This record gives sequence, C-alpha cells and structure tokens, in this order.
Amino acid sequence: MKKLMALMILAVLLSVHLSLGVSAERTVEDYFSEMEFPHPIEAFEETPCMAVYSVEDLSVLYQKEATAHIAPASLTKLVTASVVTMFLNPDDILTVGSELELVESDSSVCGLKRGMEVSVYDLLCGLLMRSGNDSAYTLAVNVARRVSGLELDDKEAIEWFCDMMNAFCDDIGADSSCFKTPDGYDAEGQYTTVSDLAVIAAYAMKNELISQITSMSRRSSPFESDIKEWYNTNFFMHEAFPLYDSAVFGMKTGSTDNAGKCLITLYKEGGQCYLAIVTGCRSEGQRYMSSAFLMMLRTLAENCLNITAGLKCCIY
Repeated sequence: MKKLMALMILAVLLSVHLSLGVSAERTVEDYFSEMEFPHPIEAFEETPCMAVYSVEDLSVLYQKEATAHIAPASLTKLVTASVVTMFLNPDDILTVGSELELVESDSSVCGLKRGMEVSVYDLLCGLLMRSGNDSAYTLAVNVARRVSGLELDDKEAIEWFCDMMNAFCDDIGADSSCFKTPDGYDAEGQYTTVSDLAVIAAYAMKNELISQITSMSRRSSPFESDIKEWYNTNFFMHEAFPLYDSAVFGMKTGSTDNAGKCLITLYKEGGQCYLAIVTGCRSEGQRYMSSAFLMMLRTLAENCLNITAGLKCCIY
C-alpha cells in the first residue's frame, strides 16, 4: 500500500505542467520535466487494453480486452528484430539504399542516409532503442533479398519480409496478428492483440541480442547525423524520469494515431520476471502512470489477501 500512496502523491506533484526553460539543445531531462501525469487510478481505468503476465509461462495476472484487435505501432519492431536475427549476423555490413523513400515523413528515425554502410548490430540498436523506422526498412529489404534470392524491388522486398513476419508469428503462437509494415506505421489490415504481444515479447526476451539491446538506457549514435545520442524510448529505465523504476529492464514503446501510446515493460519482482503491456493511451503520462499502476497490481493483491487473512484470524 505504501508504494501506491507514493505513486498517488507523485501524481499530484507532477499533475501541473512544468517547464525548466528549455535551451536550443533540448535534453531528455527537459522532455521529462514537461510531461503531465494523471492520477494513477484514473490512468489505469482509462487505458482500454492491457495485461500483466508471468514471463516464465505467460500465465495471466490481470488482463483487460487482451484479445481485442489493436494497431501494433512500433511494438511491431520486436517481430522485425526477431526475424532479422534469424538470418543476419550482428557484424554483417549492409548498405542503406532507396528503401528510405518508403519511410513516412513523420516517422521516428535514427539518421540513416543513402549509401551508408552500417552493421546489423547498429541497425538493431537504432530499431529497438531509437525506434528508427529507417532502420526497420533497411533491415527488412536486406533480409528479404537474402532469403528469397530474388532481385526484389523495395516494395516487393517489404511485402516478402512482412510475409516472413506473419509466418514467424504463426510459428510461435501469436496467430491473432497480421503485420503489413516492418516498422508498425498504421496500415490497413494490420493488427495484433495484447495476448499476442505477450507471446512476441516473451520470445524476444529469450533472444540474447534483442534482450541486451532493449536493456540499454542510452547509447551514442554510431551514425554521422544530427542525432548524437540515442535514448531508450522506455523512460522507466532513465534515472532522471520521475517514475524511474530500477526493476525495469526493457522492452519497447509504440505510438501511432490508430494505436495511441503503447508500452511493453519487462520488470523483475520477487526473483520473477513479468510483462506489463498497455495500449491505446492518450498521452505519455497516461502510458507510464497506467503501466506503473499495472506493475503494482500483484503486490496490491497480495497485500489485500494478507489483510483479509489477518482479519479472519482476529474474528475467529
């Protein structure tokens, strides 16, 4: 109960918009200072689809609309990364090409430019930390051409890769999903579910390379671009974040018009690993406050059981 009370007090303190006078060079700390956080219970109640799972066996601790079709946003990139690591080695060098023209103009990117020669490892870091859609397309077309052995144009290569993504999801049991893009940008006919995302995330967590990358909080950009520093988009992992949680060690955010603000959080509690998933949030503050509340549910439930047991002992 103490943790819930602390969270509620923090929400009150952070409910007012704060500004520290941002300079021309905005920092992630500046961004944190400007976020607004709703009351935790309000954030939790207004999040349309969410769940908590034990990673070990994907047993459900709590779920709400976990089988409803939702837009996947950049949570898709866990599928992209899983497929990529099946066919490319981290030290493979790829040349960035015309596939960048397929990246939507308002996408999050990590600064790739045509003609760059970059390692698969650096592209995966850009994909999973920076959530770069440019990395997603470069990785996808190269995998498709290598696996197919065909001279596919960019669009054909993306279609081929998405077929691979869907076949992969069917194989691991995430068969209520359909992916049309390698970056998760909104597309007609593209969907997933919270329960499928749990399967995808649990699989990705067992991939040593993906797990290592998604657990990094920051990294200097390996590319020559205007973006000098990459920050993991899961803010729970940054000590400057008001809701920083040392128990969190991954995994991925997503944001699009159709999906809203989404987050898959990997965290440890009592020696066990858990997945907290929230989707459809209206703001950054709601995304993180609802996730924080969701991560407390098991502890709150245990406390309630202990209180109930104690009352029974007093009665009898």
